[in-house]
Amino acid sequence: MPRQAAMIGRSTDLRRGLLVALCGLCLLGAAPLGHARRPAGPPRVQPQAQAGRLVQQGVMALAMRDFVAAYRALAAAYRLQPSADTLYQLGITALSSGDRVAAQDLMRRYLAEVGATGDPARRAEAQRITEQPRESSGEVSVLGPAGAFVLVDERLVGRLPLARPLLVAVGVHVLVVDQAGTPAAGRLEVASGQGLEARLSEDGRSLQLRRLPTVLVTGEPALAPPLQAVVTGALAAAGLASFDAAAHSGSLPPAECAPDRACLLRWAAAQGVQYTLELAVTAAPCAIKARLFEVTLAEEASQRAAPCPAEGTGALERTLGELLPPLLTEGMARPQGTLRVTSQPPGAQVQLGARTLGRTPLVRPSFAQALELVVQLPGYLPEQRRVEVAATGTTEVQIELTAVPSPAAARPRVWQRQRPRWRLALGAIALGVGAGLIGFGASALAIDGGCVSSPVAPSLACERRYATSAAGVGLVVPGALLLGAGVAALAIPGPLRQVEAPPPRSSPAAAAADEK
Repeated sequence: MPRQAAMIGRSTDLRRGLLVALCGLCLLGAAPLGHARRPAGPPRVQPQAQAGRLVQQGVMALAMRDFVAAYRALAAAYRLQPSADTLYQLGITALSSGDRVAAQDLMRRYLAEVGATGDPARRAEAQRITEQPRESSGEVSVLGPAGAFVLVDERLVGRLPLARPLLVAVGVHVLVVDQAGTPAAGRLEVASGQGLEARLSEDGRSLQLRRLPTVLVTGEPALAPPLQAVVTGALAAAGLASFDAAAHSGSLPPAECAPDRACLLRWAAAQGVQYTLELAVTAAPCAIKARLFEVTLAEEASQRAAPCPAEGTGALERTLGELLPPLLTEGMARPQGTLRVTSQPPGAQVQLGARTLGRTPLVRPSFAQALELVVQLPGYLPEQRRVEVAATGTTEVQIELTAVPSPAAARPRVWQRQRPRWRLALGAIALGVGAGLIGFGASALAIDGGCVSSPVAPSLACERRYATSAAGVGLVVPGALLLGAGVAALAIPGPLRQVEAPPPRSSPAAAAADEK
């Protein structure tokens, strides 16, 4: 059933395309009616009239499903009179023959050429075809003299300059640029979602091919087709190719990466994309903001902003067209160097703000700029360094990490009765004062009743004697009381408390062994 539905859908597309083509045929057939009168003379076929008849033949062959004859007639008509309408008919022929990539390529260049002035029915049909699911393909920018015809695998696809880069299916193809009957050929190896540039050599006999850096374009809100064409043109002028995520094996960035720039950059790096271009329109005040990010570095390369124009969509396209060239030029020309970070011991994590750059030894490219790095490793103190990355060569950063000091081993705790310090102090003072008073009192008692001065002959009798018994007793008694209080203060144990156990005492033999 899915296969039958697909066949029905393709048949519907074919019928719709043939109907639009037949309408075009009627219009082309009616065009010569306004030129019924011709000057006298021998009949002469004008290129425009001949091209018109060839287009009619091609449309009739297409209606009869003779796709080879249809292509030949339309290609010959395009060589005689290149026009966007003939591109449209070639696109219908490619779609009818089953080559969807070629049809989408031709239709998107048809839309770019006619803009808003083309036939509404054809524009709607071309837009519908370009919005169909994209097969794996890549873009090819072709540069050469104006008027040269471009062929892919011997099929005519346009004339230089191309309004949009060629959309070519993944694989190996032969590209030919035909300048006034002198063809120059080149072999294309198209990768999914990637871009190539084909440039005609100076002698016009060969094509010079190179792979273009790709840019993933994101817009908020989503870009309208006219703005997409402006962005694609600016990228092509800067030597870049737009990365078509839908054409890259049908893969799109994960939904969770929409609000997360780091996630989007990681996804883009996995697809081989070199840059991402973020376009946004902000309100209050209205402004267009563009930011270019280098995917490998995961850093912003350049940014630009401009106020929203007031004239309308056309002015918005002009503003965006003026904003992008300097943004791309500055971002691609920004100098880069190489950063190398080593640590002792190795394996430390290198942080740049909230972003992890990797582990030491670390070697990575970087913009030439000042960086605030933090290097940390479990068990070591973090080190912060300011580094100036040079534009040329390698900037070396060597860091010696310091181990975190280990805390001292906790001693066991024991229960002890400890006397308060204030009681120890008072007890010691009481002991000292009491001992002093007792000493003075005992001296006073010892000299009580003794002569104040030595006896004098002839009587040898004491004239005065000491009466110090009362003073001695007065000193001895308080001194004894203070002495007893001091002894009590020092002797009575304090309350029970938990304290650290004293360090063990080493024996003399152990101390001698430690000294050795």
